[in-house]
Amino acid sequence: MKYLFFDIDGTLVDEHKHLPDSTKRTLEKLKEKGHFIAIATSRPYVLTYLQAEALNIENYVCDGGDGLVIKNKIVELLPLNLEDCLAVAKECIAHQIPIATSIDTTNNRYSIDGRFIELNSSLKNAFDFITKADFDIFQAKAIHKMCLHLTMQEEFLIPSLKKVPHYRISPSCILVEAIDKYRGIEKMVALLNGKLQEIIVFGDGMNDLKMFEQAPYSVAMGNAVEPLKKIASYITADIHADGIEQACKHLGLI
Repeated sequence: MKYLFFDIDGTLVDEHKHLPDSTKRTLEKLKEKGHFIAIATSRPYVLTYLQAEALNIENYVCDGGDGLVIKNKIVELLPLNLEDCLAVAKECIAHQIPIATSIDTTNNRYSIDGRFIELNSSLKNAFDFITKADFDIFQAKAIHKMCLHLTMQEEFLIPSLKKVPHYRISPSCILVEAIDKYRGIEKMVALLNGKLQEIIVFGDGMNDLKMFEQAPYSVAMGNAVEPLKKIASYITADIHADGIEQACKHLGLI
């Protein structure tokens, strides 16, 4: 029995959110063979469960490794370190760096004004931005994610950023959120009393790097970024060329 963890976008579904027929067929065959199938994504739970339902997958690591769902039941949804996040917020406010913050497990991002989304309009469809003039981040009981309008040249202004997990998605935007999906994968397999050496991960993007660096076996899609391909155990075909099916046949899983 293998424990298979799949990224979503660019791995299971294409840019049009379409699941290739070959991938759907392969997932069903894997289940029939008795393998454990799960999603591993950076998406928050609120955006993952609908996708998982559509894909007929009942197990997933979400929230970048901080969320675990087994057989459609939430095991845990952990927030970030509150003290460290508030330190980042304090420095951003002092330097008038626009921020938007998630204080729960929804897709909401709160801010006291609309500056962040005005400066990062490409993210309008990615998150639900809510402007509240009386929003006080220092009253938050939990912080799950933060969006910072911060250029590379301005990073030195926020030294506390080094204490929180984060990654840059554009020259002017940084996301503060859990980025170690493999930590969640290890937890899940341990809860299932499985063997870590039986884990196989599939991915295509930069946010899969830490997962690939730690997993005993990794499969990069043909459409994956080059840094991921360089460390992958195996490179399969493009998502549009039956990549998942090819990899699973190559590995003798189906």
